[in-house]
Amino acid sequence: MPKIGFLQSDYDGIPDLDRQKFQLAHNNAELEIVMANSVEELPKKSDFYFEIQGAAWVLSCSSQDWAPLKIDFDSRRARQRFEDPLRWRDPLAKACALTPKNAGSKILDLTAGLGGDSAAMAYLGAQVIAVERSIVLYFLLKDGLGRSESLSKNFILEWVTAEAKLNSLSLSGEKFDVIYLDPMFSTEKKKALPPREMQYLRKLLGEEPAGVTHDLLERALKTSVKRVVMKNSLKAEVHPKRNFVVEGKSHRFDVFLKT
Repeated sequence: MPKIGFLQSDYDGIPDLDRQKFQLAHNNAELEIVMANSVEELPKKSDFYFEIQGAAWVLSCSSQDWAPLKIDFDSRRARQRFEDPLRWRDPLAKACALTPKNAGSKILDLTAGLGGDSAAMAYLGAQVIAVERSIVLYFLLKDGLGRSESLSKNFILEWVTAEAKLNSLSLSGEKFDVIYLDPMFSTEKKKALPPREMQYLRKLLGEEPAGVTHDLLERALKTSVKRVVMKNSLKAEVHPKRNFVVEGKSHRFDVFLKT
């Protein structure tokens, strides 16, 4: 259970609903919230700690000399991939069947992580609902979305587990064109994120057990959604139900179609 630190004054300024979510995660033993009265105390009392830098929340790791982690969806780096005239040829766009004619597809991302793929799909015009089980990542993502001028209308974020979201689909009647999965894999298999971001994720969340990933995929395939896409390493074992694959430079997208 990681210890997550805040300056008391910063924590008091968080909106009530978000503070309630942090407290719920604390009560559920998902993390321990610790308070500090000075910036110097933060790395001594916590495993990770939040600070406000400029207009953004950033996360630092107390035991590593890593640059702070910040979500910036409108940065040049974040946007350049999908401002290219050839953006529709991107493997992610192909796997999710995103084209200029059906760019408004509704996509459920069950593993938001740092939000890169959700943002990419939203930049292409898709209506994205992304779920994230970690309150720490959820808080960073929400802050990034709040500062974005491009994604506020078609990128919706929810703090919930993927399993709970799937359970709710049959009850709510919510419809999606695509379910997207980007689970955590072992270090040897997955290098889809830049090293620093990947190290933050692994240290904060750990690796997803293979059985959990398999069960989540099988549950997604049992929904009424006709296309399920799972991001995978190039050398990962091929699932017998896969219909086709779209390969990128460092990973692939396994596509499952249902009639």
